[in-house]
Amino acid sequence: MKFSFSIFVALLLPMMAIQYLYPSSVGNFAELVFAAAGVTLFLYAVLAFLSRIHAGLAFLTVGLLILASLVIRLSYGFLQDFTGMGYTVEFFAHAEWKSVKIAFSEYYFALLPLMVLVALFFLFLSKLRSELNHKGFFPGALALFASLFLIFFGSNSSPEVLLASGYQEFAKRGKIAAQDARVVRADAANLLQPLRPQRPLPTEKNFVVAQAPADPYNIVVVYLESFNENLTENDMYPGLTPNMDAMKKKHLSFSNNLSSGYVTIEGIFNSQCGTLVNMAYDNSSLTKAEARIAKLPCMGDVLKKAGYKQVYLGGANLSFAGKGDFLLEHGYDQVLGLQHWRAQGFRDQNSIWGLPDTTLFDQAFKKITEMHKASAPFNVTLLTLGTHLPGYTYEGCPDYPLSDEPFIDAIHCTDFLLEKFLSQLDRNGVLEDTVVYIQADHGVFHSRDMFRLFQKQGVLDKRLFTTVVIPEKRKQTLDSWDAEAQMSSLDMVANALDLLEIEHNADFVLARSHINTPAKPRYVLTRYRDYDPEGQPIT
Repeated sequence: MKFSFSIFVALLLPMMAIQYLYPSSVGNFAELVFAAAGVTLFLYAVLAFLSRIHAGLAFLTVGLLILASLVIRLSYGFLQDFTGMGYTVEFFAHAEWKSVKIAFSEYYFALLPLMVLVALFFLFLSKLRSELNHKGFFPGALALFASLFLIFFGSNSSPEVLLASGYQEFAKRGKIAAQDARVVRADAANLLQPLRPQRPLPTEKNFVVAQAPADPYNIVVVYLESFNENLTENDMYPGLTPNMDAMKKKHLSFSNNLSSGYVTIEGIFNSQCGTLVNMAYDNSSLTKAEARIAKLPCMGDVLKKAGYKQVYLGGANLSFAGKGDFLLEHGYDQVLGLQHWRAQGFRDQNSIWGLPDTTLFDQAFKKITEMHKASAPFNVTLLTLGTHLPGYTYEGCPDYPLSDEPFIDAIHCTDFLLEKFLSQLDRNGVLEDTVVYIQADHGVFHSRDMFRLFQKQGVLDKRLFTTVVIPEKRKQTLDSWDAEAQMSSLDMVANALDLLEIEHNADFVLARSHINTPAKPRYVLTRYRDYDPEGQPIT
């Protein structure tokens, strides 16, 4: 009895702590008790059945299952703290060794004491082993039946169930992604008909035709990590983003650009390909030959057909969530990530994620000036890291005097580095014929820290910082733009190609341009919620 009760308490306590810290992440207390009791009875049943075969094997198996359950429950808490989400499809899309290293780096202060407590708990259980005498089949069968009953009623508060159901959804989407292309197109045509009335599906990328103007423009795309529109001009933190506030007034700024993704790879894919992606089966699913995504036309495919040279620079590992393979599959000639920078002698600074933004912007500037001297037009795309949780600052960034929060300092640092980067481009004549499209990859996570720093209204406001620097000669040929139109970050590809004056036949699934011929008010899809043509959210 003491053995089972000890397991029950050990499973319940982490969930009570999670409920206290993140109330919306689990159900009520009764569900927590049902879930913990159900798992405890399931372990009792395993012990009873295996004890009929070998007592040592039974104790070892149950011990490993207890350890696995504790790891699953504690990890669920760390996920809620870091991302505000649990065992979702996005979790499995990012499940790799790099993620484990990042988790340990961010939570080592909590993990080490917890490991000690878990070790002491197992030592305590070993002392109770002599009390075990569960060799009867009937008690085990009864416990198994009761466990399934309790787990069913406590499933919303059982991380084990949430982990299994999350993976099931992840695998299901992967199977859909691998369907025959003709089946996928037929299904997509029916699904998208209300959003694309009387319009055929987009041309596959191999059949894209594109042409740049006689005097083409270049483009630099800057993806800002986790950067909501309301992080600028924020009354809670006056003077936090003075440079970005000025950019919004000086350049084209889309003030109602809604986030189309939860995580980075979604934000990049959706904005490059003009649709919403399923976070499917594995990290390479975005580029599998049989996957529908690999055949969609994206910005890189169009620009490649138009004669552009294309380079991506990111500070993180390119294999993380499949960014590198995706970009190479869609027209990029060169992708530079953490492995490249380390081979060049650069080292990480203050961040487990990779190269510091100071070095990234410096290397991007060198690459841009090098490509600017060549005859071919270019697309240079970069992704910052500084405003990834918990927030990173770098040598040379000014201090923000009104807060000592790492994420707030990171915002102030990003503001400084972005302005420095644009000034360098301007002084070297790059902005005379180059569009700079600055957009966040996604908004801030629904984590406890973000709610504390920006309150509920600030976190749930899913508008992304989006500002476009346009060459003066291109401004003179623009008829109009709708800077306040309700749009989604997936519209970036259509806007960018119009600004570059690329003629093409790539009719993207959902993206619409707001340049020259602004899109009519329309139903807008995002990963968080949908919006009707009047801009009202649909729950």
